[in-house]
Amino acid sequence: MAASTTRGERTRDEILSAATQVVLESGPDSFSLREVARRADLAPSALYNHFANREALIIALAFRALGALGGYLSAVPECPTATERLERLGLAYRAFAREHPQEYRLVFECLQNPPTDWTTYITVADPFLVIIGACEAGLASGELHDTHGVGAAGMAYALWTLCHGHASLTARNLAYVDGDFEALAAAGVTSMLAGFRKDS
Repeated sequence: MAASTTRGERTRDEILSAATQVVLESGPDSFSLREVARRADLAPSALYNHFANREALIIALAFRALGALGGYLSAVPECPTATERLERLGLAYRAFAREHPQEYRLVFECLQNPPTDWTTYITVADPFLVIIGACEAGLASGELHDTHGVGAAGMAYALWTLCHGHASLTARNLAYVDGDFEALAAAGVTSMLAGFRKDS
């Protein structure tokens, strides 16, 4: 039984790896299941032993991409100040969106949170919790100040929306506009965090 389970897990990983390659080439909207099966060296029908349908495979890919985004954020080391750590988390978020645009699309176009409330969401929202934790540390140390009474999660949300907006705009609306938008995004993050500092 254990050997069979391991074989099944390996096949599932091979399908996901093949699907990732196809999605990177074709995009999440028009990738071919037949091509995924070919690259995984499987019959097309064999895919359904591991994924109920195309949507299930896309969701699995999106969760895998979400884990990769979490890896980028988790790799940011501890910093001398909370502000520096938050700046570097913002940089890591933007780097993931820039370096893995298809995976980024999978996360934010193919995953939908079930109905819940904000209080519950912020206790389970990996990898958003990494940013919340950095804000909590800044508040606990006294470096940051909850200027508007939104709590650590609200402060983290402000950083998230700024970085997400930058990633979305530069990937689509500004894709063919020549400008140093990364520098502008960094300046925006620095300015926003200045408003959260205790001495502001």
